[in-house]
Amino acid sequence: TVIMPLLHHIRPHGQSGPLLKWEGILNDAVGAVLAVLVLESIIGDKLDRAAIFIVIGVLKTIVIGTTLGAAAAGVLIWPLRKHWVPDRLHTAVTLAIVLGSFALANELQHESGLLTVTVMGIIVANQRWVFVRHLVEFKENLTVLLLSFIFVALAARLTFEQLSELTFGSFLFVAFLVVVVRPLAVAASTWRTPLPIPDRAFLACMAPRGVVAAAVASVFADDLQKAGFEEAERIVPAVFLVITATVAVYGLTARPLAFRLKIAIPNPQGVVIAGAHKLARIIASELKEAGFAVLLVDRNWGNISAARMDGIEAYYGDTLSEDVLEKLNLTDKGKFLALTPNDRINTLASLHFQDVFESNEVYQLETESADARDDDSSIPGHLMGRVLFGDSITYATLADRANRGAGLKTTKLSKEFGFEEFEAEYGENAIPLFVITADEKLQPITKDDSSKPGVGSRLISLVSTTAAE
Repeated sequence: TVIMPLLHHIRPHGQSGPLLKWEGILNDAVGAVLAVLVLESIIGDKLDRAAIFIVIGVLKTIVIGTTLGAAAAGVLIWPLRKHWVPDRLHTAVTLAIVLGSFALANELQHESGLLTVTVMGIIVANQRWVFVRHLVEFKENLTVLLLSFIFVALAARLTFEQLSELTFGSFLFVAFLVVVVRPLAVAASTWRTPLPIPDRAFLACMAPRGVVAAAVASVFADDLQKAGFEEAERIVPAVFLVITATVAVYGLTARPLAFRLKIAIPNPQGVVIAGAHKLARIIASELKEAGFAVLLVDRNWGNISAARMDGIEAYYGDTLSEDVLEKLNLTDKGKFLALTPNDRINTLASLHFQDVFESNEVYQLETESADARDDDSSIPGHLMGRVLFGDSITYATLADRANRGAGLKTTKLSKEFGFEEFEAEYGENAIPLFVITADEKLQPITKDDSSKPGVGSRLISLVSTTAAE
């Protein structure tokens, strides 16, 4: 609930990102189970044999959780693979199986449902028989709605009297968690591992608490109070203080710290280009020469080989595959350009990469059917990325000029030779493609942007041979 948005915002490279992601996924389930067992030891008057009770409980939870989780994943994957479930019912069936397996696991072993659905999610997400992206999108939307409701509902149970009971010791406890407990936990768990020091430091300074801690604390406080532990009412405000403080501390410091440790790049200007054909290689070479990281993605091995021979980073694969986003090195990349000859692949790839880049940094070429919006074959505008290079500048337009010898030209704009003078000199023989601002930011020229490059910027254009001469 907290880690993933932060990681998406920071985009750290190296091993710290995956470690934090999986820590967040597993710790909620494991921590809740252990907390339940400790609670049952206290309430059930089993403190004298708490260690044995907890070990047995953990083993039962692991067996039940993994078995039911795997079975639930199979129950979902099998009918979807056989196309027994209509598309419109995929999300409903998935939700029913999740809730059913959760309830069944809790009946067999108290609070093992969380581990069950976690295992189920891991299996479903990593299988390759059924396309589950639409289920993931539904889950993410549902998560936002449910978490918003749960946080408000749980916080509403707090009273001013409870908050007034927070003492200096409460704040000292939070500081102890941040300054002492987390660094020691990371140091112990990464001891004698090859994990780099910057990654260890980032892990030590990143442990926000979320909704699971709030929910568990609220439920357990009620159970303890009913069992006669009056002081249990102090648990909820203390936990909410921990959540608020850790989210504030880590949320405000994580991004600057990642930049300071050099495990993340502020405002990355690199470009991922779908397509490694001649036109894409020409553009990539010019951008690389200008100092920007460029990665070409293509499923044509000949194009990939040619790009690598030109010294351009290139990935052999499909931009539409489910795992391409995980395999690509996107650390220094902040923009996506869909430059393939296929309009629909460009559109689908743009939608795919909006999971990584902001929508205003996802671009594609104008479609060939752009002038025929009433045509059934045209692509709806709301499904597309931002249209590149101006009105009616399609792949065919650019490829035709490139095949006739047009090349890229970088022009420094000044007071004496500004954009107006550039247009007057080159006219229709030049198609402006990119602007490199005075502060070295890359701005692709788009159909919806009417602003003109300013003084001190550099303009990259596709210029016909006759004009270049």
